[in-house]
Amino acid sequence: MRVEQRPQQGAGSETGRPTPRRSVQQPDRDAERHLVAVAGSLRSATESAERGDYRDALGWLAVLEAVGEELPTAYIAKRQLWLSAFADEEQQCGADGHEQSA
Repeated sequence: MRVEQRPQQGAGSETGRPTPRRSVQQPDRDAERHLVAVAGSLRSATESAERGDYRDALGWLAVLEAVGEELPTAYIAKRQLWLSAFADEEQQCGADGHEQSA
């Protein structure tokens, strides 16, 4: 009977590099980084909308939803405003004779 030996955690891998050990605090750091990334994305969405770039603002919200993040209630309301502003902007471009994007 053949017994397969697996490297012990932290003992190294087949490449000779040590296998990183996960500390007990690693999940907390991962959660903290996730929250920082979400806050940054919401901030970027707000900044884009303040510049009048509603397409970009809506894109930031779409990214958060794509990774499974639930939008805060305030941003659900903002999204509706930004969608309206974006639609008005697109309609205005069409009325001015500018090419509308698909």
